[in-house]
Amino acid sequence: MNLRRVGWIAKTEVAHIRRDRMAFRIIFGLPIMQLLLIGYAATMDVDHIPTALCDQDATGSSRQLALRLAGSSYFDLVAAPRDHRQIKELLDWRRVKLAVIVPHGYERGLAEGRPVEIGLVLDGADATTARIASSYLQSMLADEGMRRVELRLEKMGAHVKLPPVVLDPAIWYNPDLKSRDYMVPGVLGMVVLTLILSLTTVALVAEREKGTLEKLVMAPISPLELMLGKTGPYLVIGMLVGGLTLLVAKEWFGIPVRGSIWFLYGAIVLFAISTIGIGLFMSALARTQQQAILTNVFVIMPSMLMSGFVAPIRNMPLVVQKLTYLIPLRYFLEIARGVCLKGLTPREVLPEVLALAGLTVAALVAGAAMLRRRL
Repeated sequence: MNLRRVGWIAKTEVAHIRRDRMAFRIIFGLPIMQLLLIGYAATMDVDHIPTALCDQDATGSSRQLALRLAGSSYFDLVAAPRDHRQIKELLDWRRVKLAVIVPHGYERGLAEGRPVEIGLVLDGADATTARIASSYLQSMLADEGMRRVELRLEKMGAHVKLPPVVLDPAIWYNPDLKSRDYMVPGVLGMVVLTLILSLTTVALVAEREKGTLEKLVMAPISPLELMLGKTGPYLVIGMLVGGLTLLVAKEWFGIPVRGSIWFLYGAIVLFAISTIGIGLFMSALARTQQQAILTNVFVIMPSMLMSGFVAPIRNMPLVVQKLTYLIPLRYFLEIARGVCLKGLTPREVLPEVLALAGLTVAALVAGAAMLRRRL
């Protein structure tokens, strides 16, 4: 292998990138914009849920319950329908996410010590909010029921204070339970995957469409030198963009990096190399730039959905869980989140590093072989 020839090809590729000023701006501007948008929008924290309260009892106890709902940061009372039939319209027009129905005889039932059923209508189209809101309300009503039992015992002359069961949680690694601290390290991987895969695939296919790739093949250079020269600049771009997005995540969003930031950056570089291998494979399959863009979708979407970026892998069907072992982004997310949130050392994430390295070698070998076969 002649490094001078590799450098010549890489220099030519860099000249192509520099001539396209718009593409140059997109390469460095789009990842930062993507990080900012997802960093602010990708949150799983649920609060200020628009709520309707249908108070059919209209007593002091029901009004007290309304005050507890209004005083909670989880619920915003935005409607007070008099009839439960109005609830459907509120849900259909997306004015509320849930409705609480206090039935007739609520206060009397509490005074007599009888079970009282409070109706709860949830918008199941937003399953996450519905599930969390239901748990919030159950906890609130359990506290209310305990308080009512104490009052009833006092009225009966039994001055007994029921001992409360107090939960003393010790939340490690993310004590404020900020979903942003969990999501943004994953965005680093998504930015690198989207950018490098698109650049590598589209650039090589564009060369084939113009006929210049075949001319390079006829030149006195080896296929290895050609692939290194063509993909080297995109690896450098990926390293620069990865470092820039890591800096923005740390300084702008305040994402903690409790482990070695240089080790994390090395994981970004390793993941970028694996993405280049996948890009080589995709470029060999596509004949036009339009096909290249469409084939990238078949890599980016499964990677995002099956890597643990959106939903935990353990919640997926067993067959899908097995397939996730073939996705490099899965291992990068485990490394990035472990280093950022837990301060894990290279030794503690060694299995993930070895798996990512193995997939990187496999992707490069498969991509190079496929591209060489096409040429």
